[in-house]
Amino acid sequence: EYAFYHCINLKDVKLSSALTTINTRAFNDCIALPEIEIPDSVVKISYGAFDGCTALADVKLSRNLVQLDGRAFSGCDALTSITIPKKVATSYKADISDYGYTGGRGAFNGNANLKSVTFEEGSTVIAGNLLANCPGIETIVIPDSVTEIGEYAFYHCINLKDVKLSSALTTINTQAFNDCSSLLAITVPDSVTSMGSAVFANCTSLADVTLPNTRQIIMSRTFESCSSLEKIVLPETVTRIQENAFENCTALKEIVWSKALTTIDANAFLNCDALVEVSIPATVTSMGNHVFRDCDALTTVVIPDSVTSVNAWAFHGCTGLTELSLPTNLTRIERGICSGCKSLTELVIPPGVTSIGMRAFEGCSSLKHITLPATVRSIEPEAFADCTELVHIYMQNGVQEIGEDAFRGCM
Repeated sequence: EYAFYHCINLKDVKLSSALTTINTRAFNDCIALPEIEIPDSVVKISYGAFDGCTALADVKLSRNLVQLDGRAFSGCDALTSITIPKKVATSYKADISDYGYTGGRGAFNGNANLKSVTFEEGSTVIAGNLLANCPGIETIVIPDSVTEIGEYAFYHCINLKDVKLSSALTTINTQAFNDCSSLLAITVPDSVTSMGSAVFANCTSLADVTLPNTRQIIMSRTFESCSSLEKIVLPETVTRIQENAFENCTALKEIVWSKALTTIDANAFLNCDALVEVSIPATVTSMGNHVFRDCDALTTVVIPDSVTSVNAWAFHGCTGLTELSLPTNLTRIERGICSGCKSLTELVIPPGVTSIGMRAFEGCSSLKHITLPATVRSIEPEAFADCTELVHIYMQNGVQEIGEDAFRGCM
């Protein structure tokens, strides 16, 4: 480690043909070094090995290189192109805490002039974290031999606009393209059977998405904060949308639902401000907490009778909501389900409901009439608090408990 650290006049290096490892920061800050050829005997280049070699413009990597660690060639400002050998499968993610994101630093971290990256034919894996935070890369072509893209592989490549994925690709791991804020479109091939969480999160320019017809689960945070995405077509194979999958997709206007969908998890469409109408497919049985919370433009929601549970705060803060059709199979109105829905004027509580949860309709300031079915036994605290226009409540003799401030602020 640090063997030739800060040898600022070192210009010529010939490495031994028996060398297997270049250790941590071995040539760090050798600012006069213009080129390096790594012999084929080398299988590992450790963290920061050539970090800060600002004149390094020509790098030939070992054909047998297996591990290329974080910041290995960071700060190599003269480097414009690199070929990644096909055996590279690991890129250790170091310095996680001081950089401020989970992915650590890529092998070419911050190299703004590195614009051309070629993967050797026969490559099967793009190592996790390998090209994280490479702001110069604009186009990536994944060879058809590649079957897996590692976690954080292209994390924070903020100028990456065009990606062509391998037709043999089966796995895209967690946050592989997270924060690629210039990425415009992506087609995930049908060969992909496994995708991690947040794969395309924070791709704020992403407007065109094609998902594989083999997909069964939209993983958590997959498209979180993809603020240019206006339409999503869910493949017919999708059965579940996990938590936060489309959170903060503020331009999303149209959802083409899968006919196999059964579950929409918590926060799935939280803060999707452009959604106006939602009609949940009749295959869905469960909707999680906060599922459409703070969708400000949402006016109409139809929930089919197949749904047996709509969880807490599902439509909280949907200030434009005027019409909500609840399923007849509900037995409980969960807490905060429509709190702050100030445009909601009327609502039918399904027969069979036995309890109205805490703050369920708090702040529904346009709600004027409410009829409770004979099955209702309890109205929990603040259930209808601050429904300032509420003038008529019809409840039958079955109500046994009314919580504190259940009707506070009602006229």
